Amino acid sequence: MRKIALILALCMLFGLVAACTNDTDEGATPPADGGAQPADTNDDTQPADTDDDSPPPLVAGNVDPYGPLAERITLSIGREETPNVMFEPGEDSFNNYIVRFLSEQLNIDYHYEFSTDSANQGYEMRVSMQIASGDIPDVMTVTYPQLRQLVDAGLIADMTQTFDVFASPGLRQAMDSTNGVSLDLATFDGRLMAIPSVFPGMDSIPILYVRGDWMDELDLNPPQTIEDVADITLAFREHNPSGTVTSGFAVQSQILNVGGGIFHLNGFFNAMDAFPGAWLWGDDGRVAYGSVQPEMREALLAVRDLVERNVIDAGFAVRDVQQNRELVYSSQSGIFWGAWWTTQWLMEMLVAEDESVRWDRHLIPAADGRVNAVMRNPSPNFVVVRADACDLTKEAVMKTLNWQYFLDLDQALGVRPDGMNTRFSWRFFPINTLIIDYDSKEVQIQSVMDIVDGFKPLEDIWSGDGITWYEGFTSVLEHGLHGAADISISHANAWGWAIGAWLIQDNDARGNINRIWQSTYAVSPTMESRWGPLITLEEETFLRILTGEADISAFDDFVEQWHALGGETIIEELTAIANEN
Repeated sequence: MRKIALILALCMLFGLVAACTNDTDEGATPPADGGAQPADTNDDTQPADTDDDSPPPLVAGNVDPYGPLAERITLSIGREETPNVMFEPGEDSFNNYIVRFLSEQLNIDYHYEFSTDSANQGYEMRVSMQIASGDIPDVMTVTYPQLRQLVDAGLIADMTQTFDVFASPGLRQAMDSTNGVSLDLATFDGRLMAIPSVFPGMDSIPILYVRGDWMDELDLNPPQTIEDVADITLAFREHNPSGTVTSGFAVQSQILNVGGGIFHLNGFFNAMDAFPGAWLWGDDGRVAYGSVQPEMREALLAVRDLVERNVIDAGFAVRDVQQNRELVYSSQSGIFWGAWWTTQWLMEMLVAEDESVRWDRHLIPAADGRVNAVMRNPSPNFVVVRADACDLTKEAVMKTLNWQYFLDLDQALGVRPDGMNTRFSWRFFPINTLIIDYDSKEVQIQSVMDIVDGFKPLEDIWSGDGITWYEGFTSVLEHGLHGAADISISHANAWGWAIGAWLIQDNDARGNINRIWQSTYAVSPTMESRWGPLITLEEETFLRILTGEADISAFDDFVEQWHALGGETIIEELTAIANEN
């Protein structure tokens, strides 16, 4: 039967925990279909075909992708520590209920060979030191350039057969959801040399966040164009609806983030058909870099005009995320670009203020009426296993990742010691990486809304995270945001995630979103050595133009320098890589 953990959670929802507890003691038993989406009906338990010269795979029918190892082993891990992760009291990344659960289920002792904070590229530098020394742990996560180094040095194991034999249906589905991009990035000379991470693609789509209560007070219409956005911002400044407005559109100095985020300018540029930071196909059949295209020149002029009109404060050039957060939370600014999850990010403010405070969400289309979104790299890091690892070690890594995929999908519902009152994050996993379907948020919110609208029964909900979203969404419908938060802040948070995801999914289903895949997400050899100076040149030039320190001719100089300093070589290399894939 599918999703015993989900059934337990549904029973909690209806106050039937005792009955369900008596029916099963299996806890977080993974489903027979491996945690795949309902649409996944293929027999994915069979390993992929291999060439005649490949080692013969094990018989898949004898392999349990979640089963314990035949003998207990210690798995040494190089672990990236993420700042500000909130564990349960007395627990940490070394010792938490998820690590203990996996250790018991899989017959593995997890040992952190090194554990380094990700802040200021600390972990990345530590991994580079390990690579240089040739001394790496059994398993660690690496960037794409580091993956190339490890492959060239012969320091990591071929994971092709291990993946074919042991990868769960859910994990395979996550890889399939990226249109082949993730496995391509991890494949060298036809061999899978790493297991790629997969992050949700919905992060890429920019959402405009606006103080809806201020809009009501000033009798303003919802924005449809960039000029509407400018008019609303100026109206906020002029009329000062809260009596606290001191700033315009909130923007941080790091103005670009192709992967999404908050307080960036992606939404403006994309609506102007400019795609900075993206590698797209050019009309000449070669890869083209969006930051050096003519559309970028026009977009910089348009955004500079917004700065000159005081829609965007010139002071944005020295503001970081935290400073912008203070502007928003103190009601000094009431408009900015965010992502689908940003309403939850605002929740502390929303529940602290009176119920009149409201943040609305809007999508701003380009001239053709569709919202442009450059899709993020689905696989920013990769799980590698050292070259001399035995088969049991490789099996241990693969089965750990299978479980991590399943636990994230179900939000560890059958594992949390105190149910939904227990904290959970994928950052609790021993191998600190995320593997989730690229379209997971779209599928999940559609499942939730189908149930809310009465098209499907509650027991058909797609995932444990979906249960959380459903509970939050319906709790706010019934009790209002503050009432739901009084019952459980997790209800308010879940509503915040769900409401942003539904804006995107609903518009996507109507054909209103133009998802733009990049030609390649690889890093070429020249990029490894020259990208630092090139990106610094780009960032400094764009800031100088936007703040008025330089005129638009600085863009023309930048384009010329960019090509001369290695950009042209990078284009040639990436074109070859993209054509190869």
